[in-house]
Amino acid sequence: FIGLLDDIRMALARSRLKLRKRMVTRLSSEVTNIFSSIAPGSDYDSVHIDVEGSISEGARGRYVFFVKRKLDGRLVPALTRLSDGQKSLLALSLFIASRRLKPCKLSLFLLDDPAPNLDEETKVLLSRALLELSDTMQIVLSTQSELVAERLRGIAHVVDLRALPR
Repeated sequence: FIGLLDDIRMALARSRLKLRKRMVTRLSSEVTNIFSSIAPGSDYDSVHIDVEGSISEGARGRYVFFVKRKLDGRLVPALTRLSDGQKSLLALSLFIASRRLKPCKLSLFLLDDPAPNLDEETKVLLSRALLELSDTMQIVLSTQSELVAERLRGIAHVVDLRALPR
């Protein structure tokens, strides 16, 4: 009987491992699509997520992010090679991808100038990507960028705080 329980436990661990690998592959693909759409001029063309650690024995493992360089196709560690602005885009791409793959009951998302280290056009692309989530949640985005506010005016409710009565 104990041998049967051990076999069942091992089968469950193998199933969890396969499921985790599939989910990480799907997440990598979705993050790549989003990151590429909001950072089209980037030196990197894809994002790869690996799980390091002893996941075969049921341990959680640690998620490590890599980006593939367009120049030579090499995978490099994302957190040590990306600029601060690119790291912000990667984090927001991960958030958007996880929301697409596994919706949750989060109803409000506040962003205070989510990527201050980006050029204006990239900020607009990022804002549009975030607006895709607005059918499932309310997004409040503050920005100091006149261009971002103007470009979003037709598709989002834009409020200029300077115009409010004091």
